[in-house]
Formats: sequence, C-alpha cells, structure tokens
Amino acid sequence: MTGESHRHDLVEPLGDIPAGVDHHTWTIRDDNQHHYHSTVNSAESPFYLRLLWRATERYQVRTVGCYRLDLRGLLASGFIRREESEGARGDLRVRFVSEDRRIYLRVNRDKPPLLVGQVK
Repeated sequence: MTGESHRHDLVEPLGDIPAGVDHHTWTIRDDNQHHYHSTVNSAESPFYLRLLWRATERYQVRTVGCYRLDLRGLLASGFIRREESEGARGDLRVRFVSEDRRIYLRVNRDKPPLLVGQVK
C-alpha cells in the first residue's frame, strides 16, 4: 500500500495486554470486505486492543498483536474519524483493513493508511 507509515507514538505494539486493563478483542475477516470497524468512545483513550485476523469464518484465527491506541492522536492525524451517525456522543469510528496480511488503520481510500502490524 503506497503512502503507508508507522507511528508507534499513536499505535504502540505490546507483548500482551497489561493485567487488569480493560481491553477489546476485534477480528478482521477477509471474507467480510477485508476490514473491521466499530465506534469507540473518545474517553477510552488510551484504547487497548487485541487484534486478530482470519480469512473466513471457518479459517483458523491468527494473531496480529496487542496494541495501545492513542485515540486523540489518531483522530488529530486523520487515521480515525468522528462518528457522524445520529446519537453518537463523542464516539470515534476506528477502521482496520487487511491487505496481503498487512493490517492498517484507514479512514477511507482517499486518506493515507497507518501500518499497524502483520498477521503472524
């Protein structure tokens, strides 16, 4: 993917989620348009995430990694966006995409991606 970059100040790779920390587990599926997206509350920054990948619903789950996301920094840098749906109160839309087993944060095709990790 052209224009990709790493920003460990915005997405910090972790060996594991620290004990006792609230976190989320998301699974990207290639048979689901090669992406996973959800809304999160901006107050959850830092946002701890265990990110997984699988090709299809029946395919073996693979680990991408564990991360600490700086939601405010990602928003300011244009890698995530404010949720625009009715009823969203401070919510942010976070979208991960999969391309050749490389995982990116990306708002849309018009914005540059942020390389997060790779399927292990």
